Amino acid sequence: MPDGITTIDYLLIAGGGGGGNNGGGGGGAGGVRQGVGYPVGPNQLYTALIGAGGGNISVGPVGRGGNGTNSVISTGNTANAILLSATGGGGGATRDGGGQGYAGGSGGGGGIS
Repeated sequence: MPDGITTIDYLLIAGGGGGGNNGGGGGGAGGVRQGVGYPVGPNQLYTALIGAGGGNISVGPVGRGGNGTNSVISTGNTANAILLSATGGGGGATRDGGGQGYAGGSGGGGGIS
């Protein structure tokens, strides 16, 4: 952070889960985390990693949706020292034997360390 910056406002949105194919359920929404006035240190490096949406995990003609990935803010240039996070949404299930699609996984939560 540049000198003089002591707090940040943030909005983290994680990747949503992918939908299941063959009439399957939709994926869950990615988690959301927001805040105002989060304290930061001078001359400290912070890294933001933005979560991706889940793809489709196919097995033959059917496949479930993949989970979305997390969005995080961490110290340094890696995601090892996570300060803030929003969790990716769960992937949707595939259609089962001609029945209805299942609901997707729930949206992710968030955390502060």
